[in-house]
Amino acid sequence: MIAKVLSDPRLGGHSHGKWPHEEEHHVGPDAGASSAPEPEWREKLGAAVDEITDKLQIAFRLSHLENTINELAQGANGFQTVIRSLSPHNGTLRRDMHVVVRPVDSDWVASFFDGNVHASGQTEIEAIDNLKSMLLDYFEELSELPHEALGVEMRRCYDVLSEYIEVAHGAKQG
Repeated sequence: MIAKVLSDPRLGGHSHGKWPHEEEHHVGPDAGASSAPEPEWREKLGAAVDEITDKLQIAFRLSHLENTINELAQGANGFQTVIRSLSPHNGTLRRDMHVVVRPVDSDWVASFFDGNVHASGQTEIEAIDNLKSMLLDYFEELSELPHEALGVEMRRCYDVLSEYIEVAHGAKQG
């Protein structure tokens, strides 16, 4: 009879047959949880992880946008100029060459975008002079190769550069 009273919850008993001070107290995310296959805390944890992941992706995208804006702002300090001569290097320009000079980190980069040729220097003038040298060297290298040996992009670069540059000893046939 005592065992029956101890186990009957309607009479103040406990189903596991222990007095309240003898009960085992469960601590943790599953304390008092039902035996459902997916406890509620797992759903909340999954939702929290998804939210953190979304926020990290947004933070990454914002960081990327900030970097892009900073690069564009630096580029705003750049300028366009015209090269009318390859001097002091040997070679002649057939026509004016429009280039862009812009700061990149602590250097300057001069770019002839049509020919996909770029050069850097510590100053704007040094970058332009290095670009002149690079244009001439690249054109001479391409001129020495058989036209059919050039890939599509190198052939395009050669064709563009040959519209601008004339070299007496490196003229390419073919």
